[in-house]
Amino acid sequence: RNTPRFVCCLVLLAHARMVWPLYPLAVEGLVIPALLSSVAVGVLWSLQYGLLVLLLFGGFCRLKRVIQGPQTKPQGFCSRCEHHERCRQVSAAARKPGPLRMFKATASNTFRPQQIKGREESQARLDLSGFVHVLEVNQADLWCDIEASATFETFVSAALDHGMVPLVVPELRTITVGGAIVGIGIESSSFRHGFFHEGLLEADVLLASGEVVTARPEGEFQDLFQAVPNSLGSFGYLLRLRMRVQPAKPTVKIDKEWFVSPELLVKGLEDACQKNDVDYVDAV
Repeated sequence: RNTPRFVCCLVLLAHARMVWPLYPLAVEGLVIPALLSSVAVGVLWSLQYGLLVLLLFGGFCRLKRVIQGPQTKPQGFCSRCEHHERCRQVSAAARKPGPLRMFKATASNTFRPQQIKGREESQARLDLSGFVHVLEVNQADLWCDIEASATFETFVSAALDHGMVPLVVPELRTITVGGAIVGIGIESSSFRHGFFHEGLLEADVLLASGEVVTARPEGEFQDLFQAVPNSLGSFGYLLRLRMRVQPAKPTVKIDKEWFVSPELLVKGLEDACQKNDVDYVDAV
């Protein structure tokens, strides 16, 4: 029984050593300079010095975040009036002739922060970078109105302040709520709640004509409502979402189990998903 645990620990340790320092380098956009410097030092001096340079780059990135704080912060709430004014502005911009590319304030979840600079320099852009706030958390009816370019960091922070939590929370805090709709959002609570977009109640969509429509499961734009998930923005850009939320519990109990084979791991996952008192199931 001890041997598989030891092997698992070695695998996890190797994974952690591989991810760090590359993860902070990727977040800061320094992967290529760090790797080039590491290779150069490794060729000119020794492999050990080359690895040391890579670790120093990673340590610098971590220290920078300790001093400056996180790159992103929850954006909080805004009024409906402010939101409607932003909708009016982007609607007018979308009516202008010629192609447009969406600009938002966050990079994609593939850790390419240089994307933001490229978008800022683009002349033909549709600026959605201001759609990053929560509008309302309704505790009685268990829903939250949130702007589509808001990150999950903002969503979770606002929901928790009202004793709520999203049904599904992807692990990367800079993923946008709208991105998890037009893409795919899945996490350890999905065995119970499905994909993130399955908690969508309604959406305000900016069409190519510049018109902003509200799509719901029933009504005039029900086809659009069904088509938006995993559409990658091909039908329009999301501006506001109404998402289901659930009450948050004050504490979390974590049960960890070890398995000696992939088959037993899969069986353990199946058994855990059948338990009524389990809210999140994950495996490594």
